[in-house]
Amino acid sequence: MSTRHDTLSLEFQTAILAEIKKGKAPWSSVFSREVVLVSNSDWPLTDGIIKDEHKKIQCGVEFKPPGQNKREYLTGLGQAIAYLDKNEFALYLLPEKSDDGFDIGAYIGSIVNSGLFVNMPLGVITYDENSKQLIRKAIPNVTRTITNKTETNSTFWAFWRELSTDELYQVLEKADELHATKGNIKKPVLAWLNSARVAGSVNGPNGKPRRIGKKSGTETPEQTYRNTAPFIGSLGLWDNQGRLTDDGYLLRKVGKQYGSDSSMFNDELTKFVLKQGNHLKLILLIDEFQASLYKKKKFTARNNNTFNAQLETHLEGKGLLKRAPGRRTTSARKRFQSEITLWGWLNLLEKNGASYFISGVGYKFNWERITKLIGE
Repeated sequence: MSTRHDTLSLEFQTAILAEIKKGKAPWSSVFSREVVLVSNSDWPLTDGIIKDEHKKIQCGVEFKPPGQNKREYLTGLGQAIAYLDKNEFALYLLPEKSDDGFDIGAYIGSIVNSGLFVNMPLGVITYDENSKQLIRKAIPNVTRTITNKTETNSTFWAFWRELSTDELYQVLEKADELHATKGNIKKPVLAWLNSARVAGSVNGPNGKPRRIGKKSGTETPEQTYRNTAPFIGSLGLWDNQGRLTDDGYLLRKVGKQYGSDSSMFNDELTKFVLKQGNHLKLILLIDEFQASLYKKKKFTARNNNTFNAQLETHLEGKGLLKRAPGRRTTSARKRFQSEITLWGWLNLLEKNGASYFISGVGYKFNWERITKLIGE
């Protein structure tokens, strides 16, 4: 997955959200205007989920970038159909033509419009990469009610909360150890992590043994699960039952060979965070937003709290973020604080003294490192 994929995927999903929020046809036949882009952490992982807060429906999105062969675009159709297993609706976004000039968009559209798919709640959208316009919009007026709905995260990117590289590696090791155990092993694995934190047998983000107790605040096994399981799932490191995926085994292998505190493990983890975790998409949005403010000479924020509040409002207006009900800007854990901390630890941000925020500029991302990692 490349920067191009992330950029185009977000651009066209944002364009769809804008049309839905304006109540435009054909979207109005399926969605209300109360939509937000979120993500899921269970398999199969989507490119995004459009969540309708009013109608209580979810739409799994599959995006394919331009320049692919016909087989890849047919594969994408199958992926979009698979999303219907746990979402009421699915959308497939693909270009008008494949790499050989074939009208793949029209072909996929004809399949979906055939009698075989007539009652399937699957929409097909084609786009033009150059004009950045949505071209064909085949949106069936068919919805349904399902009970095994995929669990969504509150954001379109993987939410992280103070899980250290050592703890992640140890979790991967424990999941591999319990691989043959019957049933879902997520809770046993993360109950072990909670116990290890209490005992101080795993290192925290600062590289020192983490101890959760009276002095540093208690954390129940349920809290450990809630704060950790979605992040690991969003990175695609384990499946719905907690067993390691190929990517999970890859990251575990790097940690075992070089150590969880090594630059190799840090680099490999950072790739997963940027790509599968959709943090690259969020970084691109932030960079674009602050550049736009600077160009228009409207960059008035002098501290990160003010800027983060402006960013939150900007993303919320685009349907890319939902403000928590009753949340105050003075809450104990401000929006984007966790993401900024994580990016700092992964060396994706340049520090300005004790802060990562530069007055009048915003956040300065380490594009040399980002470009190198996503290109590998």
